[in-house]
Amino acid sequence: RDPRHGPARLGRARVRAAVGDRQGARADYQALVEQDGVYSPRALDGMGVLSRVEGRAEEAVTLHRRALEKSPAFVEARVNLGVALLDLGRDEEARKELDEP
Repeated sequence: RDPRHGPARLGRARVRAAVGDRQGARADYQALVEQDGVYSPRALDGMGVLSRVEGRAEEAVTLHRRALEKSPAFVEARVNLGVALLDLGRDEEARKELDEP
């Protein structure tokens, strides 16, 4: 119930996304981004996944890159970035991202 509880809000966002409540998921992710805490990179990545699923791959790329700026070792965000780049037909750029250690 505490909107500042990052793990709970992140979990709720993921459940909302899984059951198709993209608007609710996006609201939870956005709240975490605004808090700019340790869950911000995960929230940005989650928003990127939602954007890609909704057919906005360019927006997804931007969100995944923002997640990686905050947490360069965030492997899931790097993979999601690669997938979004593939959706855009930017295969070489995707390969470079996916080859990052």
